[in-house]
Parts: sequence; structure tokens; C-alpha cells
Amino acid sequence: MKGLIIGCFCLFSFCSYGQVNKKLQGNIVIQNDKVLSDTTSAQPKGGYEKLYKYFDKRLKYPPSVKRKGIKGKVYVEFFINKDGTVGEVRTLSQEELQKTYLGYQDGLIFDDNCHSAVRVLVENMPRWKPAMANDKPVKQRVMLPVFFR
Repeated sequence: MKGLIIGCFCLFSFCSYGQVNKKLQGNIVIQNDKVLSDTTSAQPKGGYEKLYKYFDKRLKYPPSVKRKGIKGKVYVEFFINKDGTVGEVRTLSQEELQKTYLGYQDGLIFDDNCHSAVRVLVENMPRWKPAMANDKPVKQRVMLPVFFR
């Protein structure tokens, strides 16, 4: 889609859930006071370049927003499950970003139509390669900005 450039990057690289006393420190997971080395973050199959192409082809720029010339980004948070599927997709509100992610507020879009378009886009993403800890798949939280330009 001409005029639409999508870019994204992971702000949270590796968070795993579902096991007792598990903490995150960079790409090192500590569980029950033992360091779990050999951790890798979830990755889109085919890499981020393929993910960007997917976004570019499938993101629906809401006509009402496009007519107004609104440009900016929407932050989306989701989980990559152990099987590589996407789950728990939600976009972040202005209040959440102000309270939690100070410094990421420039150029944000809080239009419901844009947030809806981003949620649909992410909910329908192809499977990812799941995050791994000690050769076992683990659930990971990911947050990406999706740009409307």
C-alpha cells in the first residue's frame, strides 16, 4: 500500500510465564535461583523483514484517519505462545503509556479505528518461532509499535 510504511521493533525481548519464581534479566531467565542459559527470543518465521512485508500488505489504514492526514504509531502488546501462535493481543491506551512507558509518547495515535486495525493485523499474523529456554519453548510477551505514514 503506497504511502504506508510499517516498522516495528521489539521493546520487550524476552519474558516467559507460567512457572514458579521465574524472573527476567536481559536474555537470562532465573528460575528458583537457577540461571537458565541458552535462551532465545521468539522470532517471526522468515525474520522481521518478512513480518514487515506482511504488515505492509495487510494493514488497513482507516479511510477516515487517512483523509485527516493522521500519521503516527500504535503500540500493540501480545504473547507468543509455546506453539508459536499469537495470543492476548491488545493495544496500549494513552493512560497506560503515560504511566508505564514514558518516553514512547511522541507521535502516538489513539484513534479507535487505528487500534482496531492493528489488533486485527496482529491477531492474524502467521505463527512465530517460539522463545526457548533450555531447549524448551516458553511463552513470551512482545510489544511493537506499528506505524501509520
